[in-house]
Amino acid sequence: ASGSGEEGEEEEEGGEEGSEAECGDAADLSRVDGFLSHAAALKRAFYGPPTARTSSCEPLLAGREAAVRAERVESDFWRVVGGGGGAERAQGGGGEVEAGVTYTATPTGGSASSSGFARPSDGPDEEPYSSSPWNPHNLPLQPGSLLVHLLPPAGAGSADGRATPLRSGVSPTTICADGAAAGLSWRLPRLELGMLWAVHSPCGAPRWAVCPGLLYSASFLLAGAPKTWYVLPPADADAFEALLRREAGGSQDGDGGGRLAALLPPPVLSAAQLQVCRAEQQPGELLVTAPRAYHISVSHGITVSESATFATEEWLPFGLTAHTAAQQQQHAAGGVGVGVGGGPLPFCFEELVLRAACNEPSVRASAALLAVLEPLAASHAAHLSSLAEAGVQLVEEPPRARCAPPAAARRSGKGGGGGGGGRGGG
Repeated sequence: ASGSGEEGEEEEEGGEEGSEAECGDAADLSRVDGFLSHAAALKRAFYGPPTARTSSCEPLLAGREAAVRAERVESDFWRVVGGGGGAERAQGGGGEVEAGVTYTATPTGGSASSSGFARPSDGPDEEPYSSSPWNPHNLPLQPGSLLVHLLPPAGAGSADGRATPLRSGVSPTTICADGAAAGLSWRLPRLELGMLWAVHSPCGAPRWAVCPGLLYSASFLLAGAPKTWYVLPPADADAFEALLRREAGGSQDGDGGGRLAALLPPPVLSAAQLQVCRAEQQPGELLVTAPRAYHISVSHGITVSESATFATEEWLPFGLTAHTAAQQQQHAAGGVGVGVGGGPLPFCFEELVLRAACNEPSVRASAALLAVLEPLAASHAAHLSSLAEAGVQLVEEPPRARCAPPAAARRSGKGGGGGGGGRGGG
């Protein structure tokens, strides 16, 4: 597991003596049982040990954590974030822990251990869950999701897509024009553990952020304590970034990836006329965030969650924005400022658009694709013109890619449902 403290990775994990007796040494954080022990000790330090009356009914938390009202957890969280209690040590539950240090972790290892959901290849014993469209393994590939056009032809490569080329002669680690790896990592859900006051965001750090590439995100809370989500609508993104610049004294306080360092509380955002939406997520519930909707979520205790990204035709303008921002940041000399793209896309945006334009049967999606293709084509034409003016000459004609007609077009060819229009035709 990999974890990070809210106040910096250089912080010690818990108290020197008391918490080590309760949680084990720092190396235990690399194990699930050690992570859970530290999480339980942190919750007990602030809210006391669970009793027959206060013990949580959630199976993962029974005997580990007391059930605490959401309003109290949130109030204490923002108090600690604001400096009112984050530096002292809290005593309770048989040991002391560092009150300002909390962790999130991403389990690593074999692919079978990195998801809480059945995989499509797990067989009929896992039905109907393995084939459910809401399964995060299947969600990015549903009809209407443009990401399905990045899949290789049927029968090519492995079932999980980890080492499958996107096209002939191109490996999954090919670097595209926007600096993204053209692999299939976007297909893999992200499983994450959390503890009391752990801040979950797409960038993996405790700060407001948007999803990489401004994609849609679906987050499943599998087990544990509730989470509180704070989300700003996409229409407030520009004003929110401007507010953080002002709070930072006018500096470009960001890393260029749509990750903004200040963890401003909701009252400050509301006072700046920003609309802050709050949602309390319970185990077994799904929450979807929109493109360029800055958000964070705060755990009320031990949590196990899993998230996946997807893209519809409504995402295309946001994808173009993320693609353009990634190119500008890649070519910019010197430092980078606050970005709006959420970091580099996990796939090549131009390849996605071209593949979808070749194979998308939906008229509505085709119209949205055309609106994106036009500025991409104009940008390429401008780049070619500048190269020609600089004296660069074409020395080798690249092979021309031919678009296969959509399946619907192939079926409507000669012979109707005959040999040329069947599944093996074309």
